[in-house]
Amino acid sequence: MQSAVIAAFYHCCSGKNKQMHKQCPKGGDSWCKYQRAVHEGKVFVDKSPGLPNDIINSTKTTYMSLCDSNLLSKCLHGKTQNNNESFNNVI
Repeated sequence: MQSAVIAAFYHCCSGKNKQMHKQCPKGGDSWCKYQRAVHEGKVFVDKSPGLPNDIINSTKTTYMSLCDSNLLSKCLHGKTQNNNESFNNVI
């Protein structure tokens, strides 16, 4: 799970001038359009500019600290953060 979250970070940071898809899952069934294109032997044309380096560097530390395996293990049980959230939705 940790590697998937880190892959999503780099995937969202990448753009046409800087491809950051090395962490993305490879193969034809990947959610990453770049990796699917590589698998199919096609050229991927990314139209998005990507995030500026200043933004990447300022958010990376916080994002990676949230990717801590202890924090992510709390997400595996599938429950919501607020115990009353499901109950309030029913009412």
